[in-house]
Amino acid sequence: MNPTPILNEFVNWAVLSNSGSIEEQNQANSFLRFFKLNPNNLDTILEVIRTPSLPEYAYWYASIILRDRIRHPLDNILFSKSSEIFMTLQNAIINQQRDYPKMYYIQYLINFGDLLIITKNIVQLPSNIIRPIQNFFYYQLNVSISCPYFYSFYTESEAKNLASDMLEMTNLYVTSLANERIDLKVNAEWLKLLKFLLSENINFDFGTILSTVEYALQFPSIYEDLVEFMDQELLIYESMIETELNQELFHFLISLVKHVIIFSNKLIETDQKALLLVLWTRAIDFPVYTLTDLMQDGNEFLMVFLNSYMRAVCELRKTSIQSSIDLVGKTQHILINFFDMTESFVEFLKNFFLLLINLSNQSTGWNYAISQISNIIYTMIPEICGTILMSHEPVPGIFFMISVLKQLPEELIKCKLQQLFTLETFPEIGIAVIRKHFKLAITMFGPLVYQIFDLNGAIASSLFHQYAVLLENIFKFYLDCFNICDHRVISFFQRALISNIDFFNIENYHDALDIYLSIISHVNDDSARTELCSFLKKVTFDFCQCIINQALSGNPNFTQLLGIFNQGVHKYEDRIDIIKYTIVSAVSECLPDEILLTLPIEGHQTFVSLAADIFQPNFLSFLPDGIIQKYLGYIFNCFNNKFFICEHFFLLTNLFKCGGYLPPEFLNAVLTAYCQSAIIDNNIIQSIGSHLKNVLPRYKALTGNEIWKYVPLNLLMIMITSNMRQIIKSCFKIIKIMISSEEKPPNFCFFCNIVLIIGFFITIPSDLFDKAISLIIKLNPTEETLKFAIQHISSRCESINTLLELLLSAILSICNNDYDRGKLHITQFSTCVKILNDQQIECFKLLVIDTMH
Repeated sequence: MNPTPILNEFVNWAVLSNSGSIEEQNQANSFLRFFKLNPNNLDTILEVIRTPSLPEYAYWYASIILRDRIRHPLDNILFSKSSEIFMTLQNAIINQQRDYPKMYYIQYLINFGDLLIITKNIVQLPSNIIRPIQNFFYYQLNVSISCPYFYSFYTESEAKNLASDMLEMTNLYVTSLANERIDLKVNAEWLKLLKFLLSENINFDFGTILSTVEYALQFPSIYEDLVEFMDQELLIYESMIETELNQELFHFLISLVKHVIIFSNKLIETDQKALLLVLWTRAIDFPVYTLTDLMQDGNEFLMVFLNSYMRAVCELRKTSIQSSIDLVGKTQHILINFFDMTESFVEFLKNFFLLLINLSNQSTGWNYAISQISNIIYTMIPEICGTILMSHEPVPGIFFMISVLKQLPEELIKCKLQQLFTLETFPEIGIAVIRKHFKLAITMFGPLVYQIFDLNGAIASSLFHQYAVLLENIFKFYLDCFNICDHRVISFFQRALISNIDFFNIENYHDALDIYLSIISHVNDDSARTELCSFLKKVTFDFCQCIINQALSGNPNFTQLLGIFNQGVHKYEDRIDIIKYTIVSAVSECLPDEILLTLPIEGHQTFVSLAADIFQPNFLSFLPDGIIQKYLGYIFNCFNNKFFICEHFFLLTNLFKCGGYLPPEFLNAVLTAYCQSAIIDNNIIQSIGSHLKNVLPRYKALTGNEIWKYVPLNLLMIMITSNMRQIIKSCFKIIKIMISSEEKPPNFCFFCNIVLIIGFFITIPSDLFDKAISLIIKLNPTEETLKFAIQHISSRCESINTLLELLLSAILSICNNDYDRGKLHITQFSTCVKILNDQQIECFKLLVIDTMH
């Protein structure tokens, strides 16, 4: 039988469980276990808690047993005594506050929370429970702040349920206070508790938060706390819009923003402008436009939000222009992201800009406020104009922006410019403002404008694009009032070139190079131009060397380098030759042989294209022989290794024009490589024929008879079978020049005969037969060769008379006017001409005999 527990016996066993002998402790623990299981002992536990000055362990075990009874109720006794338990715990919390934060005191709070959790139907709790709940919140706040591990006694689910139930009870309590007109001091404590619970990352449900805010809006005395709470809520959910937005969260956030609007109006009504500024400072950063994209009436909702914001700004303007400007500045991202041409939005935007203009007009003289206003205007206008141009109604939008721009007071522009020339640091927006109002700036400040080019290297690098656009505008419109050759301008872009080498910024380097070359082009003094080019050559060399070092270490940027300067040579064709020479010589001098020999195919193509631009007659005179030989040696190596691509021959278009600059060995390597490449391209063949016809006489004069050792004979085969009249004529001319040479390559005559005879088979036009047969005769063919040629000529000849004349010329040539020899061969040659009948052959014999006599 279990002993009947009484207060003194419980206290004694509780003390012995911790301070007695081992045997006594075991007996005490056994007693306490049986005590806990008896439901009739609940009254004894409450009596222990109500009795003052007992040993600490008595309170501790009482609180532990009560916790187990609350969490694991054995019968309905607990529910019937819930009111008594609430009152007992309340009094214990109040009377024993001096003992906190002892663990049994903390346990009392936990037991109170547990009882709230299991008491589901809280609305039906007796009214006398309201005051214990009030006190519980108040004391729980204090102990929670002192003992952060309070919530560690609960699981996550239990903590969430407890918080939710506590808030629901709180709403009930607040309602009763509002009805009873009780002192509202406790409400502020309750709101502090609420914020504390949020800081503990307890996930309140959305409905609880909204209902809490609704109750709080009824009490102006706690608006300061409510503003802090709203600020925290907006901050918590701001980042979730982009990552965790679901239907439930979406509707909650819309409701939260609506409460912000309501709260803003109440703060205006109660004239609490400081709190109004705090509220909107956070609210205007909230991505409301993202929510409105998902709403059916999103535009209307956003306009309500913006109009509420505008009302707040106008209120703040009455007391603090600076505060209203600070708030206005935060609106830019919403207006730019949301911009459309709906009537309501256009009206709002018009009022927005008018407000900015009025704010600037309110400011007398120069002050920081005008600087901020101008920054807002000059940042927003380009963004909005860009959005207008991409909208479905660009024309009305453009006219709207023009109307806004016309209203900008000149004083605002002047103040902005004045600021830019007095600030120690130069903001990026400054260059844009000066660019838009350059004429006004140069008129107002004259030489001071040149000071913007005195900035240090870091600023020059970060603002380089703005400076580049500014200089382009100056070149186009303001050369009459601005000296682009001023030493500060030149020094700025020289620093920019060096800086972009240091940062390995190829794109900016190219832009800086473009402007620098433009400046050089406008320098009339020869010595000054030479000095500028000297610097250009140095930085170009340094930049090339930087990229080459990268290429040698495995970085593929070398091809990119070649591409840049290839573009550069094309781009600066209209510039003076000394500039082009400076670039090319700098590139050429720092190209190591190992780079040239290991280029990928793309690098070869780019390099050859660059070389084709370099080798121009009017440009080669600027280049040292060493550079020319480097390029020729590289290309020669490509051809010798049969590395031939079509782009290489387009290089020859310029190389051939350069005449004596090409060694004969180089010409032979190029043409031989082409003949072996199996690339049959009519354009290339035509260029070969045309250029060879022009350059061979010069090469003959240069090298004498040995030149023919450098012309591949099989090239003639490619040319004569090209089916192009001009190429065939060029081929004839080349053969004719060869015939006149005293020294010829081995088998030259035989090879040329074969070339011409094959040509008869394929492509030689009939009207060129006379030239062809004439060349054959000049090559002193054997009788068999001539017989073979005539036989195939006759198969394609359409005119008998032409053929007879050619045949007569051939016989006379072979026989050297020897009658007997001619007579011997008349029949043989005549019968080769298959289109002649017997009568025509006899006539031809007579013609030959008569001619020879």
